Parts: sequence; structure tokens; C-alpha cells
Amino acid sequence: MEFYEKVEQIKEGENSKIYKCNKIDFKECFVIKKVKIDAASGVSSLALREIRSLKTLANASIATNIIDLEDIFTDQNFICLVFKHFPISLQSLISDGFSFSNDHVCSILYQLLSALDHVHSQGLIYRNLRPSHIVFSEQGKLKIIDFSLARPHGSRMTNEIGLLSYRAPEILLGDCTYTNKVDSWAVGCILLEIKNKKPVFEAESDVEQCKLILSTLGAPDIDYPWNTLFEVGRYAKKEPFEMTVQTAFGHLFDTKILQLLKELLLLNKNTRLSATNALKLPVVKKGQNVVLSFEAEN
Repeated sequence: MEFYEKVEQIKEGENSKIYKCNKIDFKECFVIKKVKIDAASGVSSLALREIRSLKTLANASIATNIIDLEDIFTDQNFICLVFKHFPISLQSLISDGFSFSNDHVCSILYQLLSALDHVHSQGLIYRNLRPSHIVFSEQGKLKIIDFSLARPHGSRMTNEIGLLSYRAPEILLGDCTYTNKVDSWAVGCILLEIKNKKPVFEAESDVEQCKLILSTLGAPDIDYPWNTLFEVGRYAKKEPFEMTVQTAFGHLFDTKILQLLKELLLLNKNTRLSATNALKLPVVKKGQNVVLSFEAEN
């Protein structure tokens, strides 16, 4: 830490601490994530996974909407990951009651889906999307941060991933062969939260979370391992899925964004919209030409 001076501690976890820092003789602010090195097991698997993922993404091409790993060094019994500091998070905007226009929404969607498309193109699943992991520069440039849970596709993967409020239904229903479309589901949840000002699907446990999603959206038209356990058939709705989403969330969005939401929240992991295909939609493409401003609206 000899080249950095701490400004403030941002966050503290079980094995890590995150600081906002100034680099000596530099004008820019940085974030340093200090992860404890265990005397017996060494550097944690989460830290190694984050480093590997970020290096894969950086080497593949210029990933403009993914945070850059600026430096790595050790400090006593910690490994330190250095990133540029981005002063605005989507979580803080939502918490502060910021009024998101349709242009704001389209720009956020375009940048977010572009980042995920790049992650997925490298064979990775992000698995930890949430508003606090989406940050912006003062000029409105979006970055995804925290790649500690990102991993390549696998034949069997854990279903203990991400925050419960953004966890896809297939994971809650015991599927360990999920795809990168779990990230699409999280985008749908975040899209809802932007307008609703709080998570729409937010329960106390995995079981209650699954029941909340099913009672709102109906039964999946695909067999998941725990369908019988949850008796998903009793959540079936007579109306088409599109009408279910329209009834529940139509008051929040215009027609084009609502149609996108319907495809992001499909309960069937195979038919759910991918980040790649979402980027082809005109309502998302529109965001490419929007310059974000987070000044308070009068």
C-alpha cells in the first residue's frame, strides 16, 4: 500500500476489505480490494476466480463496460486488487429516488447487456448481477464490477450464487446445469427495480423466493429437478404469460420496454432472451446513442 493513501473504507466482508484510495502523484481515485491470504490455503478461490475472469475479459478485446483490473500486489497477508473508482452506483441512484426516464433505461440496458454479451462470448457466466455491482462514471459510462462469482460454463454448478432477489427460477428449482441466461433474469429484475424503486421479488428464504416468483408469473413449462417438490402445477395461470406480465408490471413501462421485460422474465431457461439477442432489439439499440446524465430533474 506504499503508493496509495486510504480515503475511506467502503465495505468489509468476512475475508476482504474495500477501500477508496488516492494514488500518490495521481489525480484519479482508485478502489483497492484487500483479500486475506489464508496461512494454510493461500489466496481464496473467489479472488483467484475474479483475477482469472478479468484477465480473460481484458485479453479478449476492449471490454468498455467491464471494470479493468489496474494492478495486483500483496500487502502483508493480503492480496490487493486495484480498480479505478466510479463514484455512482445504480444501487445509490435507486435508493436516492432518482427519476429514470425511458432514455436512462435504454442507455443502462444497452451498456449492461453489452457487458454481459462480452462476458458470455468468452464462455463465462457472471452469476452475481445486482444494482450495487453496476457503477457509472460522472459522464454516465457504465461498468460491471466484482467478478468473484464469475465462472466458465460447467456440467454441474452450485445454485448458491448471487443475491436471492436476482436469482433465476431454475436455480431456485434445483437446476445445476443452468446457462448464462441466469444473467438475463437478473437484468429483468434490475429493470423492474429501476422503476419500482425496490426489488419486486424479495423474500426471506430460497423457498419463499421461489413461491413468490411462481405466484406472480405462473408455472414454468419445463421440467426442473424440484418441480414436484414445489408442486409448481398449482401456480399455473389460465391467461397467457404475456398477459400475466402486462397485468403485474404494465403500469411501470411503455410497450416496447415491457415486451423486453417479458422475454427476460421467461421461466423457461431455454426460451428466455439472451444478452446477445436483446442487443438486436430496437428499444435496446436506442440506448447506444443516449448520453446519460444523473443530475436531479426539476
